[in-house]
Amino acid sequence: MSLGGMEIMVIVVLVLVLFGPDKLPELARGVGRGMREIRKITGEFQNQLSMIGEDEPEKPRPPQASAKAHSEADEAANQDREKTE
Repeated sequence: MSLGGMEIMVIVVLVLVLFGPDKLPELARGVGRGMREIRKITGEFQNQLSMIGEDEPEKPRPPQASAKAHSEADEAANQDREKTE
């Protein structure tokens, strides 16, 4: 959902009518402070997450056999069965 030029114009006019030109600078400062606080909080949260990730050592993954290794193992097992029969 995006806002077009006409929608933004309607919002600006409504804000001017509701708050008046004298209150707009004060309102803009309040919005700016709120945005700054939100950025600060999200930055701190991201820093904490990155610190948590650095504290935990990465667990080594067990080696995974390829499909070719599985088919070779199946062939070897079939040959062993044929020899015993």
